[in-house]
Amino acid sequence: GLDCLDSTVGCGAAWNSLFLAITVGATTTALGLVFALVATRSGFRYRKVLRALTILPIITPPFVIGLSIILLFGLSGIMTQFFGDVFGIQPTRWVYGFPGIWIAQMLAYTPIAFLVMIGVVEGISPSMEEAAQTLRADRWKTFTTVSLPLMRPGLANAFLIGFIESMADFGNPLVLGGNFDVLSTEIFFAIVGAQNDQGMAAVLAFVLLCFMLTASLSVVTAHTT
Repeated sequence: GLDCLDSTVGCGAAWNSLFLAITVGATTTALGLVFALVATRSGFRYRKVLRALTILPIITPPFVIGLSIILLFGLSGIMTQFFGDVFGIQPTRWVYGFPGIWIAQMLAYTPIAFLVMIGVVEGISPSMEEAAQTLRADRWKTFTTVSLPLMRPGLANAFLIGFIESMADFGNPLVLGGNFDVLSTEIFFAIVGAQNDQGMAAVLAFVLLCFMLTASLSVVTAHTT
């Protein structure tokens, strides 16, 4: 239940997966929107390079990002040793658990959100924004009252993709999970681990399916309304 939020025991795999997916979906959507605006509505010189870099996390194997984070921020990672030698910061295992999985999934799925949002941003007619600015609306007012409402379906789609990808991710939680259990890894260990409990795996898979269907139906309802 939700009592785990105020206890020291910790939440189960279902709640952990839900909180992680919501966080990843929100952050990847926000970053994807920012990168899309930079690539289409600014004078950024390296827009082609930005588009090319978005493809790299998509074609890389699922374990690469998790292993890269361990090599950088693990107990004997490059950045950990650097901060320890320069600033005297004691190495910890902070990267194993929710923070590490969140960072890895954010790096992996932000390019997908960017590809979704760049099509949405390019599909908005600049004439509507110019009309708002003609009526003496500043840039922030134009963005919040004209551009952002038109981007709402694209934002919902980007969030749904990030949510589902986070729920279905197996490689990053397996490498960086530590004591932070999620449904994908629990389903795997219920089948191939010492438990060999196919019934438990089926129940966890059903819970995972319910979360994904609920998120999909919520986005579809938001589109129709």
